[in-house]
Amino acid sequence: MSRWRGAPPLGYDLVAHRLVLNHTESALVRQLFHEFPRVRSATLFVQQLRRDGLTTKSWTAASGQVHTGKLIDKEALYKILGNPVYLGGEHLPAAPAAIVTRDAWEAVQAALLQQRAGLGKATSRTAPPMPLLKGLLYNAEGHAMAPRTTQGGGQVYRYYLSTQVKPSRGAACVSLLPAGEVESTVIAQLRALLHPSPVPVSCPVAQHGFVQRLVERVTVSPEALHIRVRQAAMDALAAAPTP
Repeated sequence: MSRWRGAPPLGYDLVAHRLVLNHTESALVRQLFHEFPRVRSATLFVQQLRRDGLTTKSWTAASGQVHTGKLIDKEALYKILGNPVYLGGEHLPAAPAAIVTRDAWEAVQAALLQQRAGLGKATSRTAPPMPLLKGLLYNAEGHAMAPRTTQGGGQVYRYYLSTQVKPSRGAACVSLLPAGEVESTVIAQLRALLHPSPVPVSCPVAQHGFVQRLVERVTVSPEALHIRVRQAAMDALAAAPTP
């Protein structure tokens, strides 16, 4: 089992290079995950947390150096809410116990996306659009990114979430993407690649079938998005007469 290196996250203590639950802090972490999806302003939420005296992790290094926690700010809050270690698991360094559930984690990630960049919305109260890139989207580490939805304020928010909870140590890896944003990027690249052949835009079912037929894999990294097409399908499309 690998050891945990560096500062322990809020909610855990470091004991013999392993992360052990700190029950007082872990209750605070669960409270943050429970409350954040319901807040309308992260700024006001942080201000209230500071008034309540919530601080970042205080811990003592093996050398004896004491690291005193500071009053929480937005950066620290986002770091806590975006840390997949709270899902726990034997595959993580030091195999920590889980503090939050997968449902709580996904609800917070969706709320973060809504507040930071916005997500594609399904304005209909019926089922949301079928995920355009289901089975096609991967991050740079090769992990599939599965479609997910969450609801809030009468809207349905769509996103893609990596099936690998924690990226490899040192890797710069995409773990969460707004569905509307990445799907629009893929359609734009296909449109440029296929010009003058048209890409269906008015019918979601036709568009979904079109993408699934032509695209073999979409790989996304923090710097770029790469589409690998099915060459036989591309050649057949190019040979077809243009209406």
